Amino acid sequence: MFKKILIGLAALFLLLASAAAATFYLVDPNLLKPYAERAISAAIGRPFSIQGDLEIERGWIIRVRAHDVHVGNAEWAEQADMASVETVEASLDLWDLLTRQQVTLPEVILDRPIASLERNAEGQANWQLGASPDDAPSKEAPAERGNLPFIGKLVVRDATIDYRDAVTGQEISSRLDKLEAASQGEAGRMKVSAAGQVDDLPLELEGTFGSYQLLAESAQPFPIEGTLTLGRSRIALDGTIADPANLEGVDLDLDLAAQDLTKVLVLAGLPAPEIPPFDLDGHLTRKDGEVRMEDLTGKVGDSSIKGWVAFGSTGDRPKLSGDLTSEQFDLDDLAGLIGRPPATGPGETASPRQEQKAEEVEDSPYVIPDTQLSSERWQALDVDMRFRGERVNAGKLPLEAVEFRIVMDQGRLRLDPLQATIAGSSVGGFVAVDSTAEPPQAEIDISARKLELERFLGEFGLSEYGRGLISARVALQGQGEGLRSILGSSEGQAGITMEEGALSALIVEALHLDLAEVLTVLFGEEPGTPEQSFGVRCLIANFQVADGIAYERTFVLDTTDSLITVNGAINLGTEAIELDLDTEPKDNSLFAAPSTLYLRGTFGEPKVTPDLTGVGLRGAAAVALGVVLTPLASFLPFIEIGTAENAPCGAMLAQAEQETKVPDSGE
Repeated sequence: MFKKILIGLAALFLLLASAAAATFYLVDPNLLKPYAERAISAAIGRPFSIQGDLEIERGWIIRVRAHDVHVGNAEWAEQADMASVETVEASLDLWDLLTRQQVTLPEVILDRPIASLERNAEGQANWQLGASPDDAPSKEAPAERGNLPFIGKLVVRDATIDYRDAVTGQEISSRLDKLEAASQGEAGRMKVSAAGQVDDLPLELEGTFGSYQLLAESAQPFPIEGTLTLGRSRIALDGTIADPANLEGVDLDLDLAAQDLTKVLVLAGLPAPEIPPFDLDGHLTRKDGEVRMEDLTGKVGDSSIKGWVAFGSTGDRPKLSGDLTSEQFDLDDLAGLIGRPPATGPGETASPRQEQKAEEVEDSPYVIPDTQLSSERWQALDVDMRFRGERVNAGKLPLEAVEFRIVMDQGRLRLDPLQATIAGSSVGGFVAVDSTAEPPQAEIDISARKLELERFLGEFGLSEYGRGLISARVALQGQGEGLRSILGSSEGQAGITMEEGALSALIVEALHLDLAEVLTVLFGEEPGTPEQSFGVRCLIANFQVADGIAYERTFVLDTTDSLITVNGAINLGTEAIELDLDTEPKDNSLFAAPSTLYLRGTFGEPKVTPDLTGVGLRGAAAVALGVVLTPLASFLPFIEIGTAENAPCGAMLAQAEQETKVPDSGE
């Protein structure tokens, strides 16, 4: 397109100036309009008209002004014109034309140009002018660019550019207050400056580029050195492009920094998760329609980043791919993927937008975010990204490493594998979301096996407060436009087991849980030291989830002193908690009596109320334990027990399996 416009301009002014020089004062310039219109229409393959007057100032430097210039649109486009210009003014060096056969335009001025760019639902673009064989992008620098004129200075004033895309639904309005590109001699460089606005984002461009003469020379790559600022995003480039007309042979060092990239991604029609401020350096190339940024280094939020990313647009949809590693990874820098902002306290990096959102989250009564999915944007981009975080800062969560692969194909997203190391144990699974369904469908399956509780608590400096091995799994399917709505409609199961260990009652206080009543109600008296612990024979918790409500099927904590059972449910949509904890002492001393604890409230504000009246004696602990065995049968294939077969949980599950086993018909 750029090449054809320059050739069209050259044809216009060459024809007009040559005719003017030949006829001098004898011919009215307006008589030349039909010839100019036919020549340019043929060059660009689109109707071209000059509806205003033509003016010519004669001399060795001929100045031509064309008023009210119009370029026709594609047949399917909404607007009649693809572009119009109030005044096109250019000067032609007649001496260069006669003595060197060189089309030299010392100055070209476009006053108040208006462009209406659009792409239809079939992907056709109205700026694709008169398709011809030389329009196809080439893999190498073109053999000839000599048809391009030399322009000494290009000035664009008060330009308006509107863009509409029927494929992505994008609508962008841009304004260019002024663009000035002045060549520093034919073989030198071109100084470029521009200022304007893209939607509500201010735009500035400053740089030094190759001259227009270099555009007409095929042997030498076109140099670029400049900085583009869009809103709070900045791109600095330094290098060359072998074929700038087709953007092939790109070889550029790039420095990309942004405080908030969300608006820029939305303008590009891409999914726009909340990304913390970043500053990245790398080497930019383009080949066969794919843009790659290699040797990528820098920071995203408080995380270091290295690796490569690529963006291609040769298929039905553009595709983003890459392989990134973070030696020092701050987990909350990925919080935007689930709609939460990163931490905004001292020493944390967040954009102003994220700081504002953090205040909104803090004021929200909900713990689970419910940021809405943008199905249209998900379906407009394919993704295949791998990420590894080697050393992880996860706040209170003792994550040692994290690794995942994101694949999004035609609006169907899958994180698989999704792996992490917590306290030396592996946690893994997958997350899948199908945004093409109505409403979007999601599946979550995450499990942990043989997590060492003592090592886990040691990450908080609390290793003396507990020991044992923990296994857990959550497997849910739901639907909705956000995480909270997905969980609020989910079906599935969740469970946790702990085998042969010990817990200190003081762990409740050590973890800063506002549940002081637990200490005296569950354990008879408030212990004085962490070492004052109770043995845990087995913990089994099994929840069945239906329509977003997690119903307790089996929840038993068997200690050396008491049997604690839990009944009730948790609403994952409203985050409401309604659980009853019943304690059955195994010690028949005077002060040992059954007790009940009521856990109510929400995830954000749980409340504990003890039943000071006590409850009736339910029988011996062994009897109570037998009562909860049968519901464990459905739990057996769901969660894998991590210790030896003779461990208490293993024995309980084995007993439940035996008691619920259907006899063989042959016996």
